[in-house]
Amino acid sequence: MLGDVLLVLWRRVDEIPAEAPAAWSYGVARGCLANNVRGNARHERLVERLAQEPGGGPQLDAEHYALDEAMAQLPDNDRDLLRLWAWEQLAPREIATVLGITPNAASIRLHRAIGKLKELMAPRKNGSGGGHLGDRQERGDGG
Repeated sequence: MLGDVLLVLWRRVDEIPAEAPAAWSYGVARGCLANNVRGNARHERLVERLAQEPGGGPQLDAEHYALDEAMAQLPDNDRDLLRLWAWEQLAPREIATVLGITPNAASIRLHRAIGKLKELMAPRKNGSGGGHLGDRQERGDGG
């Protein structure tokens, strides 16, 4: 946790206001703490849900393996972006903060990464279409 705060402070050192560096730093720490709390809550919900699954947890089907294969074919930057969006459920503006880019750039890169992933997954689909990626994008849901 402390490492996350220090990393953000280091990356944004040029943005630290000269008149209130301590207050600004506390704000960064508060944001990192909030992200950590949200992540822990998501983790606990997942553990509870998996514990309630019959048979000791979900059974992975061919589509899950196909997703792993498709993700492995993407560049590292696209994989990181998609993981922040889909797994961490961050909005493009939050992804922008994490990656140190503008919210507009994050939205554009996310749109392109989703498109690449869909292309890689298309040959594996059996014509049903949709799925998690399609539903979120059509709703305009950024996270």
